[in-house]
Amino acid sequence: MEFGFVDILLVLLVVSGPTKALAYFAAKAGRMSLAERRTVGLNSVAVATAILLVFALLGPRIIGFFHVSVPALELAGGAILFVFALNIVLGESGKHDTEDGGGDIAIYPMAMPLIASPQGIVAIVVIISRAQDFADRVMIVLAVLVTMAINVAVFWGFASAAGRSDCSATICVI
Repeated sequence: MEFGFVDILLVLLVVSGPTKALAYFAAKAGRMSLAERRTVGLNSVAVATAILLVFALLGPRIIGFFHVSVPALELAGGAILFVFALNIVLGESGKHDTEDGGGDIAIYPMAMPLIASPQGIVAIVVIISRAQDFADRVMIVLAVLVTMAINVAVFWGFASAAGRSDCSATICVI
């Protein structure tokens, strides 16, 4: 396989790591109790893990069912990443967070699309499509699980730090 474990882990940390979701979580965590923050963090990572593992295990079959080639998926993934990066550079943000609204944020938007992002799903499907043997597939699944374990650790640490009065939650986590 052309990618090693560290390469795959770094890609997954960029596209499915805690950075984007943590910013949203930090904005919403102030109104939650410690138990609620921990529950939201764990639930969002659990759902995102399930989504990413489905695509890690069944991704090539899913794209085969829809008659999508891996090069076409790479091109589409590149276009998605370009649009995402362009929005960041231009400072445009989505309008989906204009109202406070109740409800559980663990599944939407935390698990999907912030942790199990479209970029992460495309990356996993492309990488798993290039796996040559069972050991490569196990390495990819292991990289997904390590990424999700890092997400749990970051959210758990942030949930604990957000309730402390002696520091800003963001600074305490860092």
